Amino acid sequence: MLGGSLDFRTILARSNWLLLGWMLLVALFSTLSAEGVPGGWDRFIHFLTFLPYGFLFPFVINDVLLSLGVPLYSELIQIGLPWKTFDLIDLGFNFAGTLLGFLIGLEVKRRLF
Repeated sequence: MLGGSLDFRTILARSNWLLLGWMLLVALFSTLSAEGVPGGWDRFIHFLTFLPYGFLFPFVINDVLLSLGVPLYSELIQIGLPWKTFDLIDLGFNFAGTLLGFLIGLEVKRRLF
């Protein structure tokens, strides 16, 4: 139990708000400068950023193709920002984190609900 009446199932059942909040954070951080982040960590951060997003997605909408919209957006928006650059490798790590999170989320959803 978490906080008395909330348990893990209840939290996940209300995951639309968690997903929306995470999407807003991803959109915000996609526009910030990554200056100072070591090159190897940049890819890992992309992967980790989208892992929770992918995990939450099946609890709201069970559509893996639709889940790839935000990772795609987070890279495409960088085309118009002079301090950012579009990178296909970053996009691949965004997709990888999303897809792995989605698969884990599907399995957790199957076991809990």
